[in-house]
Amino acid sequence: MQNNQFTLDNENLKKAMPVSAGIAVALSVAVIFFDFLNGIMGILLLVAWGYIGMHFANIILAGGVKQQLLNVGLNGAILAAAAGIVYDILTWILAGVRFPDSDIGFSISLYFIQVGLIGGLAALGWYAYKTNN
Repeated sequence: MQNNQFTLDNENLKKAMPVSAGIAVALSVAVIFFDFLNGIMGILLLVAWGYIGMHFANIILAGGVKQQLLNVGLNGAILAAAAGIVYDILTWILAGVRFPDSDIGFSISLYFIQVGLIGGLAALGWYAYKTNN
């Protein structure tokens, strides 16, 4: 009988977080300071969140330990959601710096759920693709 419990993969999450946070910071700076990117920012964000999930799956594959798909997907979702939260908070701070006279309030965004779904599905799909070839 197979154990289907979720386990948090701290070791691989720690390896993947610097790249994920770096992507979130770069996107946050881009959305605030580079106005010409605003037309394609949605596509850039979708690709970036998907890349975070794929990067996490590649770290797992490089480790050589076979993991359950449930764990890969959920850990990829957690990693991408954490990067989404970094993106939200930094975008709020940078908007206040760039537009000091405007009244920009901070609200808890549920955007990190969407980001987590994208990252989790990307990690799940990439891991499944690479382990079945």
